[in-house]
Amino acid sequence: MGKVERGAASQGFFQNVHWFRGLAILFIVATHANDLLVWPESSSLAQLSQAIIRESSLWFIFIAGFLFLHLAPRHTPSSYFKSKLKNVIMPYLICSVPALALTLTLYPENLPAALTDLTPLKQALVMLLTGSHMAHFWFIPAIALVYLIGPGLLALERRGTLYWLLIPLCLWSLVMSRDGLQLVTGLGLVAAPASKALYMLPAYIAGMAMRRHYDLLDPLIRKHWLPLTAMTSIPFAFLLTGALPGLHWAFAWKLMSAALVLTALGTLPKGLPLRPIETLGTYSFGIYFVHGYALKALSFVLQGQTALADILTADWLGYVLLTTVTALACTLGLVSCRKLLGHRSRYLVGV
Repeated sequence: MGKVERGAASQGFFQNVHWFRGLAILFIVATHANDLLVWPESSSLAQLSQAIIRESSLWFIFIAGFLFLHLAPRHTPSSYFKSKLKNVIMPYLICSVPALALTLTLYPENLPAALTDLTPLKQALVMLLTGSHMAHFWFIPAIALVYLIGPGLLALERRGTLYWLLIPLCLWSLVMSRDGLQLVTGLGLVAAPASKALYMLPAYIAGMAMRRHYDLLDPLIRKHWLPLTAMTSIPFAFLLTGALPGLHWAFAWKLMSAALVLTALGTLPKGLPLRPIETLGTYSFGIYFVHGYALKALSFVLQGQTALADILTADWLGYVLLTTVTALACTLGLVSCRKLLGHRSRYLVGV
């Protein structure tokens, strides 16, 4: 699909990308674990934790853009779309079955209000197309649209015009946030995947830019990490304090921090105990598919046990424990699935 030049400085970079993927999925699990917790009113701890983890899907898609350009020489357009169909769309459809069945039968209150007048078959179809049957599934239809325009992005990248789009796209996402296109068009749920794809697109393109110019950017970030970190702390401070609320500072902070985190992971000394993060990176896409179910199950168990219910009354210990147990349970389940099914597990759960 395209040629990516590899300089000497970029030969050993892949490990930090893999670690970053593990860190990103851990933050995504933490985001949805946070939704189960009952934080004390006006908790500064809650504000800090939520500011840190918000919009971690932008890290995930930054990595996706990085790897898309890195792996482009291995693919033809046909093989590219086939891989996405097998490794993303198929497991999404399979992992959606329990959520769809439960929503349409036992938990009709979870059905989006816009779908109540439709037949069950149409309800299921719209939920699949919009990812509205589970809170975290919105990401898959949105990133599928980004995948769909991948060859076009690659063509613009080869012409040297793609990265100019970052300026208007970043401004759009900063001002309009995830639901901007829905608000502008008035199409509601129907426009949700396109709206979220447009919101995430600058992170994907930024990941491509990081890969293209890795040999230049990595040493530059290492040299000037202090002023760059200071700049990145500005949108984080706005997010934490609620200053200038008309702008989506979570987008700015997560996008600006992506290259910094990637570079920082590349500077870690050898011998650190990073195996857990590496394992999360290996199973990251599978964890994304199943962690919603794990959290639902844990929530059900905890709420039914008085001795354990205090875990959902949030403090740092309960928060870290819930996130860790969820990530561990997902990983163990995926490892078992992989051992049982071999390479076929990729079509079932994405790994």
